[in-house]
Amino acid sequence: MDLRPLAAVEEYQAAVALQEAVWGPAETTPANQLIATAHSGGLVLGAFSGTALMGFALAWPGRLDGQAMLYSHMLAVQPEGRRQGVGQALKWRQREWALAEGYRRMAWTYDPLRRANAVFNLTVLGAEATRLIVNCYGRMEDSLNWGLDSDRFWVEWRLDDARVAALAAGRGGGAVADEGIWVEIPKDVEALKATDLAAARELQAHFRLAVEPLFAAGLRALAIRDRAAVSAYLFSRR
Repeated sequence: MDLRPLAAVEEYQAAVALQEAVWGPAETTPANQLIATAHSGGLVLGAFSGTALMGFALAWPGRLDGQAMLYSHMLAVQPEGRRQGVGQALKWRQREWALAEGYRRMAWTYDPLRRANAVFNLTVLGAEATRLIVNCYGRMEDSLNWGLDSDRFWVEWRLDDARVAALAAGRGGGAVADEGIWVEIPKDVEALKATDLAAARELQAHFRLAVEPLFAAGLRALAIRDRAAVSAYLFSRR
């Protein structure tokens, strides 16, 4: 796998086609905006197998708590690359680039009801969710986000944190202690949406009510664990 920034216009066009394959045509970032991001200090990182684009990650400079950070807005992987570690490879290379550019933190959002995303962000990468943004992008009608409001966890990734560095080196980051408050989510929200959309919307509303006071009290979502038929977030202080 070759990890490098996109360069040719055709590669940026391939990134648009990849977005359409993952999300459909309703929620894509056009090639001209990707190119402008790269030319203005952002990173449009690709994972290539030969000349084929297997995945890409989009990030640009931002500010968090008055300090510079890198905001990672999008990560898309071809279906055949999702069991090959393409997403992980892109994030770890993104971290290397960010550290070399002087950044110490990255941030992004994800749907907290998607267990696979939670495991990737909190367990694999060692990031932490610090707040919930209700209906962050408005109602989205792409193939993945249809049916529910676009509630998102805001995630912060401390790039030089000892646990993150250990995970990056493949040494494991040490387990997060199971001390705190647990909030459950279904293991498969997509199946729930497909069979009972009203129940999925009610679950989303209850989840909001459960986590917003925890974030307001200064707690963070640090881990996710499987418990029988459900999964559960662990909220605790860092």
